[in-house]
Amino acid sequence: MPLFFIIVIVTQFYCYQYHYDIKIILHFLDNHTLIAPLFFIFLYGIAVLFMLPTLSLNLLAGIYFGPWVGGGLAAFANTLGALFAFLFARKQGGEYSVTRVSRYPFLFSLKETVEKEGWKAVAFARLFPCLPTGPVNFIFGLTKINFYSYIFSSFLFFLPPSFMFSMLGHFMQAWVLKGDHVWHFMKTIDVCFIVLSVLILLVPVFLKQNQRVGA
Repeated sequence: MPLFFIIVIVTQFYCYQYHYDIKIILHFLDNHTLIAPLFFIFLYGIAVLFMLPTLSLNLLAGIYFGPWVGGGLAAFANTLGALFAFLFARKQGGEYSVTRVSRYPFLFSLKETVEKEGWKAVAFARLFPCLPTGPVNFIFGLTKINFYSYIFSSFLFFLPPSFMFSMLGHFMQAWVLKGDHVWHFMKTIDVCFIVLSVLILLVPVFLKQNQRVGA
């Protein structure tokens, strides 16, 4: 698990450093129209699994595929990435990680809330993403929430925000594609989400250090 999260952090900063460029992706999709939906789903799913920001991709879905098809593809790809993150955390985390989570009041309280509320907790996390989706997917995997409730609720409640951002991308495509400053602004938002994701991953480490100092 620690090695995986190190890989995740390195991947996040690599993608940002080497220009996670939507225009390049659009150019690729234009030249490979037959596989465009599959490529988009794969790219979006990988971004979710590695906790990369997906706002740009959601706007891209609306620009390239249109608001309805794009929104549906984004929701499906988001769910697919959330599925793999959930399964990884559940299979690799095991009882050891669950036991460690139980040592920290905040994380334990979050785990208890998810297990108590079930699909409602998933719905809230998808509709009101107070925390980045990436780390939340792994946290869900460490709880005892029902697998099918998690997947069905994730897809269902990913749909509204996915359609919203796809429509935004569709109606603003002329302005978005002409203005590089728009992408710079979005990249700034994206890197803020990356930093927040990294901080969330490091929370258990800080809690453990404070616990040692307090002892």
